[in-house]
Amino acid sequence: MAQTMDADQKQQLADWNKRCGKLWLKYFAMVLPPLVLLLFPFIQVLYYFLDVTRPLISRELAYGQPAYHDYQAAKDQPLIILAIFLVLIAAVFYLSNRWYKKAIRVLGPPPVGNTSRWNRLVLGKSQDI
Repeated sequence: MAQTMDADQKQQLADWNKRCGKLWLKYFAMVLPPLVLLLFPFIQVLYYFLDVTRPLISRELAYGQPAYHDYQAAKDQPLIILAIFLVLIAAVFYLSNRWYKKAIRVLGPPPVGNTSRWNRLVLGKSQDI
């Protein structure tokens, strides 16, 4: 069942798509900078953690060797820092996703019906477009 649209409806739909596109740009501007700023130190601490735990896992250092206790003590702090970074990254995603859903609900459904590529994002619907 094909619906014919007049020029006014097409213009309204184009304006709505433009507003959705701007909303997506704002969303990515909110997500990407904090994610990049958190991801670089996360990766550095992860590499440090792997360097510290590699001799313990590969059994190069066994209990009773001189450096064993130093390596055991050194692995706890980066593990805590990794957990903190992981929580911060999850918080960035959670808060930005929550903001985006509120903003898209304020924007409302497309003016002409289900003819928009953004429709599956509005009101949490997962329809094939």
